[in-house]
Amino acid sequence: MTIHSIPGRLRLRHMTLRNSEVREQLRRHAGRLSGIQELDINPRTASLLVRYDPQVLDSATLHATLEQLVPGAARPASSAGHTHSLSRQLSRDERKKLAYAMLTSLGTSLLALLVHGKKAHVIAGCVFLAGLGLHLSDKKKFLCS
Repeated sequence: MTIHSIPGRLRLRHMTLRNSEVREQLRRHAGRLSGIQELDINPRTASLLVRYDPQVLDSATLHATLEQLVPGAARPASSAGHTHSLSRQLSRDERKKLAYAMLTSLGTSLLALLVHGKKAHVIAGCVFLAGLGLHLSDKKKFLCS
């Protein structure tokens, strides 16, 4: 998906950019286009940065070429700048709030266990596990690499 595009510079992200064969094919074919000045592929972040001369190569041609080479990669990003699916990553502020919520629920669960409050212990433990699930879901790309 296209992350950012201004005349002369295009950044996109697509999971297939982690595949070495796809990256090599992209370098071979996109490198033949006149007007491309730089093609930087980062497999770790699955992103591609293309610097091109907008006087020689228009963005529509570049998008069409990239779409052929990596289907789905050149489609425009949503207006909010991120996907609206459940698999989107948490923002820094959201991660911070989640960490505080997890620590609070863990502390509450342990405190309830000490004072023999079984129901409160179970509820706080469930809240902690829900937060842990969100945290692991947010970090899945690092865990599965």
